[in-house]
Amino acid sequence: MGKPQTWITNLLGNLEDGQYWHVPSDDLVMKVDKKSRTLKLLSGDSECRTAKYIANLLEDVGYSLLIGEAEYYCP
Repeated sequence: MGKPQTWITNLLGNLEDGQYWHVPSDDLVMKVDKKSRTLKLLSGDSECRTAKYIANLLEDVGYSLLIGEAEYYCP
């Protein structure tokens, strides 16, 4: 496993089920679902380079990125 995969694995290990992950550089907001091993993209451009990179990293570690509908959250 490479460094990016190790980093994302550590990040996911530190996030609780149902928590949000915000990537400020592209204003992406994702919600973690550990039971289904998915992150749901709630806000941001799913076609941006960062979202595509995250989707590839998630696939490398057995997760997937889903495109979801907007959801109320408190940042």
